[in-house]
Amino acid sequence: MDGQGIYEYAELDNSMDYLYEFFDKDLKDRLDIERQYIPEGLEDLIGDNSLLDYVWLWIKDTGPRGFRQYLFDGGYGEPDVTEAFLAKRQEWGMNTPPHLEWLAQDEFDEQSLKV
Repeated sequence: MDGQGIYEYAELDNSMDYLYEFFDKDLKDRLDIERQYIPEGLEDLIGDNSLLDYVWLWIKDTGPRGFRQYLFDGGYGEPDVTEAFLAKRQEWGMNTPPHLEWLAQDEFDEQSLKV
């Protein structure tokens, strides 16, 4: 696949399958690990505790259900994945990741998450 096509692939809502699996199988463990390093009483201030935070944990996750794995599973190689990951992370850092809108369209209930 060409390097240009990965940017379009990165924007597809196909990645939602990976996000939902991450929520189901990895989110609680990721949060538990992170919370070990947050001083007691500061969890709400500096901890990940919103749907946007959870989406960012997924975007940055290097595991089998993370955003990077989604790109690799699209048939792209390491250089293209790294470049697209960094570009999308920067873009979505300035603009909200589209996944939040897709979650809203799916009528996703944040309270259903086991965190």
